[in-house]
Amino acid sequence: MLSESQKLEIIWSQWTEEQKLPTEEILTSAVGRFGTSFMALSFFNENYEIIKVENGYNAKYIPRDASLAAHALLSKEVFTILDTKEV
Repeated sequence: MLSESQKLEIIWSQWTEEQKLPTEEILTSAVGRFGTSFMALSFFNENYEIIKVENGYNAKYIPRDASLAAHALLSKEVFTILDTKEV
């Protein structure tokens, strides 16, 4: 039996470049509108955040324990990141 992430990987692997284009356009528009440097559409498996469409990340996989999005999903409170470069 396939896990949920394996089922999603089957769906995403069949996603064509023509299908990705509108999503990329939306992400690019959102980057400009919100003044961000990075934006992504991704999902998670047991070990990684798997990025399917991105602007600025230049990555396809981020280890789940290093993923800001994974931490945000698990948070029950408002999760705000002002600047990831500041400690």
